[in-house]
Amino acid sequence: MMNISAAGRRLALSFVGAFALWTFVTLTQNPEDHKIFDVPLQLQNMPADLVVVDSDGLVVSNYGTTQVEVWAAINTLNQIREGDLKAVVDASKATAAVQQFPVTIINSRTGVGYMSFKYAPQIELRLDEMTSKEFPIRIEMQNYTTQSVAFDTPTAAIVSGRTIVTIRAPQMRIKRIKEAKVTVGVMSNITAKYVNSAAVVVVDEAD
Repeated sequence: MMNISAAGRRLALSFVGAFALWTFVTLTQNPEDHKIFDVPLQLQNMPADLVVVDSDGLVVSNYGTTQVEVWAAINTLNQIREGDLKAVVDASKATAAVQQFPVTIINSRTGVGYMSFKYAPQIELRLDEMTSKEFPIRIEMQNYTTQSVAFDTPTAAIVSGRTIVTIRAPQMRIKRIKEAKVTVGVMSNITAKYVNSAAVVVVDEAD
């Protein structure tokens, strides 16, 4: 019985000694360190009727990056390359508002040693609902008159038959629209009818 107990103590001491030696070698030859990476954000599961917008309501397609603090052995840190890490945001429960989302960091590269991500980042995103609205097209005439000769005032009309334009945009932008118009510049000495194309311009409340 005493021989078994002595053998157990020797086994335990051997284990402790081996662990101490491994710890010493690890800490001196390949210690743990940390490094900051700028990782591009990826949105997943976004509801189809929502978009990310900036403070002016313009649609944002590039969501920027988030800083990720990676802790690992120095050898492991030296193996990490740009593109190995992914910062994923699950937007499945997003609503049309300014919201905070947790960011999940994923190591997409296999064969790299253990690493940990301290201080899990969060990102604030402004989301808005895409919507559509019809606006009548107003014709704005700009006449260039010749004062020496009298001519009838030219008139303009939309010949395509489409006098209404449908605009699809984030709701924040739709609310700011005052009108849709076409500006037509006509020389007053033109007497014949002619057809030309012109762009529809969307005007906001600040003109």
